[in-house]
Amino acid sequence: MTSEILEQRAGVEREIGGRTVCDLLRATAENSGDAPALSNQAAGDGAGWQTLAWGQARQQALALRLKLTRDELCQLRRARRCG
Repeated sequence: MTSEILEQRAGVEREIGGRTVCDLLRATAENSGDAPALSNQAAGDGAGWQTLAWGQARQQALALRLKLTRDELCQLRRARRCG
């Protein structure tokens, strides 16, 4: 890596102060839980739009984390089937 890249990286790390995307999602969900985070067109003809609030997005992220953690533990321990 060049010194310029290392300097840029250090600047970014100073700016974020150790925060992660998960930290930002938690803070946003706590402060704006019912506010829209994402809207997309629902599947199907004329189905309209569906919106996910910040609180819902955090709940989905937490559920995914729990599932991945369980699956990873099963793989590491070579435990009986998880399912």
